[in-house]
Amino acid sequence: AFQSFAFPVTDTDRDAQVAVVDAFQGNANFSAAQLRMADHHVGKLEKTVSKRVELLNFNRIYSVEEGTYDASLVSKAGSVSDEVLHLKKNQNYIVMRTGDGERFGQSLMIFPQEQAKSSASRFGAFALFTAMLSLM
Repeated sequence: AFQSFAFPVTDTDRDAQVAVVDAFQGNANFSAAQLRMADHHVGKLEKTVSKRVELLNFNRIYSVEEGTYDASLVSKAGSVSDEVLHLKKNQNYIVMRTGDGERFGQSLMIFPQEQAKSSASRFGAFALFTAMLSLM
């Protein structure tokens, strides 16, 4: 089934917009998954600063403060696929859960990994994402 998401459009300074998309086609043990996002701290900060942690539902768009986050999948089957997510203000991101639970385990795909430097590369990346959605 095809689903579409629209990022809000504003002229003002805004937080990053993150579309959390579920493209996983697996069994019931994985169906109630959520995206766990926590502040990313390393070194001394990791031991002294408390992390903010949020559980996000799939197939929604969230406004998230600029920063670096640890993203992972949380389901009845446990937590998997730890990824580091770098978010910048006024940018749009997609975090997609993929896999089928048999041949391909569930995993996270983050788009874009690093911000594209030109409009041509942004268009190419968007076209790739659109093509992937049409294959599902």
